[in-house]
Amino acid sequence: MDLSSKGEVLFAGDPAGISVSRQLIAYLKEAFAENRLEFYGRIRERAHPVCFQEQLSSLQNKEWIVYAKPPFGGQNRFYAI
Repeated sequence: MDLSSKGEVLFAGDPAGISVSRQLIAYLKEAFAENRLEFYGRIRERAHPVCFQEQLSSLQNKEWIVYAKPPFGGQNRFYAI
């Protein structure tokens, strides 16, 4: 269902989901490589490089649905910040 024509979302459809997922996964890879991620408790074993890569691979294979409301104050205010 595409809500963008109703003005209810900022991004809709697959392109936004693909873009967000790629950006997030790239950020996680970079942060992991630079030891900026910390793993505690039940997810501690994911600190191992093989386990972490398996987790990222599972994220790449999922369909992402991105829902974002329009920015407060309108689109011009959002880009001015």
